Amino acid sequence: VLLTGATGFLGVHILEQILSTTKDSVCCIIRAPSNDAAMDRLREACAFYEISLSEARDRIRVLECSSLG
Repeated sequence: VLLTGATGFLGVHILEQILSTTKDSVCCIIRAPSNDAAMDRLREACAFYEISLSEARDRIRVLECSSLG
């Protein structure tokens, strides 16, 4: 599954639902300067909304997007 907007309110909740109701892997495109920074943004969003993704961590991939234009 390809997911954009994963660090926003709706995106992080969609991510949680996909991971909790399917066995699918999710690739999240996140605006950041590196993949590590993108993963940090995703972790921060999950912490902010009190969502734990630790059980499905191995099914999450991030892809940084440093610019859209």
